[in-house]
Amino acid sequence: MSKEILRRFLENGFQVHPEALKLISSQRNPEEIVERLLKSLDSSTIVVQPENVIALISERKESEVKIIENFLTSSSSASAESFHSYFLSRYKKLRKIIEQRGIRGREISTISRVPRGNEVTVIGMVNEIRETSSGNLIIELEDQTGVISVIISKESECYERAKLLVLDEVIGLKAIKHNDILIATDLIEPDVKVHRSREIERINCGILFLSDIHVGSKTFLKEDWNRFISWLSGEYGNEEQKELAETVNYLVVAGDIVDGIGIYPNQDRELEILDVFEQYEVAGELFEKIPKRIKIIISSGNHDAVRQAEPQPPLPEEIQSLFPRNTIFVSNPSLIDIHGLKILIYHGRSLDDIASLIPSGYKNPHLMMRELIKKRHLSPIYGEKVPLAPEEEDKLVIETTPDVLHCGHVHTVGVGTYRGIYLINSGTWQDQTEFQKRMNIIPTPGVAVFMNLSDLSPKILKFV
Repeated sequence: MSKEILRRFLENGFQVHPEALKLISSQRNPEEIVERLLKSLDSSTIVVQPENVIALISERKESEVKIIENFLTSSSSASAESFHSYFLSRYKKLRKIIEQRGIRGREISTISRVPRGNEVTVIGMVNEIRETSSGNLIIELEDQTGVISVIISKESECYERAKLLVLDEVIGLKAIKHNDILIATDLIEPDVKVHRSREIERINCGILFLSDIHVGSKTFLKEDWNRFISWLSGEYGNEEQKELAETVNYLVVAGDIVDGIGIYPNQDRELEILDVFEQYEVAGELFEKIPKRIKIIISSGNHDAVRQAEPQPPLPEEIQSLFPRNTIFVSNPSLIDIHGLKILIYHGRSLDDIASLIPSGYKNPHLMMRELIKKRHLSPIYGEKVPLAPEEEDKLVIETTPDVLHCGHVHTVGVGTYRGIYLINSGTWQDQTEFQKRMNIIPTPGVAVFMNLSDLSPKILKFV
């Protein structure tokens, strides 16, 4: 590709600086960049410089947000048929992912017809997990044909991963049948392959990730938020910090814009604004102060004025009208594309279910998010802390591998990577509440996570 780009410029009488050539080659449509450059260069130009390329691609930063998917289906009716359809959808989607992970070509046995003696591969949904007095695990596994018990020995190589299994997730197992029980030899999770996106435009364009604003709470940090807005407007920070702010073109918010009403016991005692619509009016005024060059993407959370059951729809239109016109409203979860960067936005309520598996989970939320990626499901346990809508299709399966998984909810900051996927939990703009004190949750307030498309290196920015 580089040789072809060089040839096109030479044919038109231009030489190309090596860094300019590298920049052009890294774009999603380098041919388009070349043609636009050739039209914009005048006869006095001898060598195409990097700044020529940067100036051109920067013009395209304004409207490069695509909503790949809002994760909503039809309204649910909690009938036996809808529950059956929901779990069958989950099973089929995750079975397909497991098959694509390297066991394609192996014969997969149905549970009702597992032969004795030889090693087989089965794929099923976890119905029950229990530990024996000797420390072994017994998993009850179900597919469309039947149910079987599986023993995973504490001496097995897959034992440590098996201890992180949860109810209702779909897994594969290699095992040998002995009498009427399976003895597991290996565990196959849906998981992801090493991920390398080749579609991201490596331009000087900043994205900010934040969540859990909680406008309306007495513990909403107004001064920190105003400091954040001043920074975005170029009125706060040293020269380096101001230069960083100038690159910000997108703001991605993972839910809980307001504190809501009646979310937890005695919440009214901790509210500054007792009417949820008034909370959104104030929130809209706060977001109006964000510079208009910045495109805002807002998802919903469990404190917001939408249904509690996930997936949650975008905020209703009467609330959307209170926010600036440069705001895009999406569901929870949702998958968006910014200049080729695929961002899976999920508020993160299911992290409360995963926390029991990870001893330091609330302090390191990215470790819990890693488990969601491995399980390829944003809320794998049905019937625990997260109400899930029994839709005909399970939309919480992670079918498309994202470049970024962005969550909130737990009010602590965590940034990490897993197999090429960036895991970002962006903290909160609310100080510790009395409820959080009782739950021993220590928040990380006044924080945003910054990422520039040019290097994809996340930075934690503090405004406390």
